[in-house]
This record gives sequence, structure tokens and C-alpha cells, in this order.
Amino acid sequence: MYYLVILLQIYCFYHVYSNRNSYYWIFLILFLPGIGSAIYLLTQVFGKTDVGAAQEQAFNVLYPSKRINDLEKKLAFSDTFENRVALADAYFQNKRYEEARDMYLSALKGNYENDYYGISNLIRVYFELENYDKVITYSERFLLKMEFKQSDLQFLYAIALEKTGQTEKAEEALRKVDIPYKNYKERLYLAEFLLAKNYKDEAKELLEDLLSEANHMQRKNYRKYMLIFQKVKALHSQL
Repeated sequence: MYYLVILLQIYCFYHVYSNRNSYYWIFLILFLPGIGSAIYLLTQVFGKTDVGAAQEQAFNVLYPSKRINDLEKKLAFSDTFENRVALADAYFQNKRYEEARDMYLSALKGNYENDYYGISNLIRVYFELENYDKVITYSERFLLKMEFKQSDLQFLYAIALEKTGQTEKAEEALRKVDIPYKNYKERLYLAEFLLAKNYKDEAKELLEDLLSEANHMQRKNYRKYMLIFQKVKALHSQL
């Protein structure tokens, strides 16, 4: 137990330092080892929402087959569009991509052949399967939809275009993800794309925008995207 408390303290000290949290936490963790570490973990590492999500994720990792088995039984009992999509989602979440693809395709028929939610996840499955032609085909049904433009699908579509050699269309699609104060991972990718095309000044300007946004970001949000901003800094320092 003693060594566990020491390890928790070390982790908490590291987290305080790396996330630039207030240093009063160090005194709390140091002088109230067990309680201080527990308070820090609950308030600074895990929020209430995070704890619930972590518990659900842990259950799905430990018992992935149970939920899938339950959904398979539910589908066998009642063969509906909703049950097929729910099972496809479960396959997708457990990285059973081929089964997810087949289940989405079986659901997207008749009155549901243009269902946006189902097709959205089918696009994500095809991306994981590296079937970029299908990503493009299905994405192009929704290019004008606001939901598509504001989701990760715009980015997946752009990458699919790049992977299939459609560089100009890929650039046009990638530029649509350049929205201030969001899409940090996507905008970093865009900066790398621009550098590869030798648009050095434009890439540098984009990286500086990202760094400026990071400096004005709330601490909690900065922690969430910290690894991305580290890459942004490293790339910017090379220019």
C-alpha cells in the first residue's frame, strides 16, 4: 500500500508539472499523500463525466463479447433497422470492421438507404478498412450537408482524396477544416500537407495561428490537445 501511494504521488506530481496546473496541488499531494492524490485525480484527471466514460470503456474492453452477444440476440428476436445499426456500431467500436461494414450495408436498404447516421459510420468503417474509393463515393452524397462539413467526415474525405492521388481536390477539402479554435489535429495535418506542397509561408502562418490559440486556451482544453500542440511547436521550430 505504501508503494502504491508513492507511485500515485509521483504520477500526480508529473501531471501537475506537465499540465501546468497550480503548484498548490504539490503541497496538498505532498503533505496529504493518500487523500491529496485522490482529490487531485478526481478533480484534475477525471471529471465525473470522465469517470463514467472510463467505467463504460473499461467494461467494454473487459467484456466486449457480452454486449455484442446481447445485441445479436436482440436482432434475432426483432430484425429492425435500429437493431442492425446498434449491432453494427458495437462491431465498429470493437474494431470488427468487416462485420460492421456488412451489418451497416444490410441495414441501409429500402427506406433507410440514405440514412445519414448509418452512412456516416459506414464511411468511418471504410476508412479503417483503407477502402478510400468507398469513402469518397459515400462522402460525396453529403458534401453539401452542414452536418458533414462540421464533422470528422470532411477530414476523412480529404485524406481519402489524397490517398487516391486526387491532390487538388484533397487540398480543397482539407482547407475546409481550417476553422479557428477547433479541428486542431486536422489543421496540423493541413499544415503538414501545405509544407509537403512547399507552401511554407502559408503553413507557417497556420502553425502560428494554432500556437496563438493554444496560448489563449483554458487549461482543461489545453490538456486535452497538449500532444497536438507539442507537435505544432516542434514543426514550427523547424521553419
